[in-house]
Amino acid sequence: MNEFSLRRGLITSCLATLMALAPGVTATAEEILSDTQRAAVEALIERYIQENPDHILDSVRQYREREETRIAAEQQSNLSNLKREIQFDPAAPVAGNSEGSVTVVEFFDYRCGYCKASLEMVMNLIREDPDVRVVFKELPILSAESARAAQAALAAQRQGRYLDLHYAMMASRGQLDDKQIFDIASEVGLDLQQLKADMESPEILALIDTNKSLAGALGIGGTPTFIVDDQIFRGAIDAATMRKAIAEARAG
Repeated sequence: MNEFSLRRGLITSCLATLMALAPGVTATAEEILSDTQRAAVEALIERYIQENPDHILDSVRQYREREETRIAAEQQSNLSNLKREIQFDPAAPVAGNSEGSVTVVEFFDYRCGYCKASLEMVMNLIREDPDVRVVFKELPILSAESARAAQAALAAQRQGRYLDLHYAMMASRGQLDDKQIFDIASEVGLDLQQLKADMESPEILALIDTNKSLAGALGIGGTPTFIVDDQIFRGAIDAATMRKAIAEARAG
């Protein structure tokens, strides 16, 4: 927000506040003040802003901090209220121990470089910890190709080959257009005709929409994002951070 917009917003807000505080007043400032009166009030407020810039900036900072705190609390509440949908959606692909005591959820995009960089950490986690279940949440937010890759991966689940295609596409380089997706799918042994048909199924499209809705409720605007119990990690994390989060979840 530039300085002019900030000042105009503050002036409008001050006028509205003054009108709200006036006893018995139900009309707006524009309806009560003449153009001359309004200009005079604006001039007074403008002068106050110029003479007390630190006070104004402090007020703006405090407002932003309150909003950030409120939003964080709302997202944390959503994380608790939506735990079953986040961790135990029967349609979501799962790797590792399906009965594991700790669930790790990953929101990701197949065209996200940081997601690709996290692949080895996730694979090692599955191999090394026999008591962890990993839930994959496709969140295609980067491009149309991201959405097609997500559809293909979820369609591969119907052939029992989700992880094969997931790992192969995560390890791939390039745009992941349809040709590349289907070439990779063929290499891992998928029935392409069935895959193409399943990619368009309403259930798969609905699952992707559900993932986007969950991401919105949790304030997830980027990938990868990991959830371990009641902790949200935005962005790629290293193995040590992941192990620490899992140990805290077990201890809790």
